Amino acid sequence: MIKISLEEAYVFDMLAIMDVKIQKMPVENTIHLREKLFSELCEQIGHEVVLDVTSSEEYALLIDANLKTFSLVDKARNGDGLAKETDNANMLRHKYKKEIQKKFFNSILMEEKQKT
Repeated sequence: MIKISLEEAYVFDMLAIMDVKIQKMPVENTIHLREKLFSELCEQIGHEVVLDVTSSEEYALLIDANLKTFSLVDKARNGDGLAKETDNANMLRHKYKKEIQKKFFNSILMEEKQKT
């Protein structure tokens, strides 16, 4: 594996995605990867900060946004989803990532989404 530098909110979004995947289908590999990511986060920014973020309302909202996005992608895969609903869910997810970056790490998320 390689280690790369990413903004904190991006990594917490990865963690939230793993939480969603585990809720939908608890596969041992995903559980292991989630535990490893959680552990690496604790090593780098401290256990207390990780718990502050993962127990926050913003993180819960990020998980909800990811759940909605996953559901819409599943619908789209089956031909039932609407592109605009999917886009709105993805933009909401991005909003919560930005809020986590700002609130917990006092910086602006570098990743930007264009609203069309």
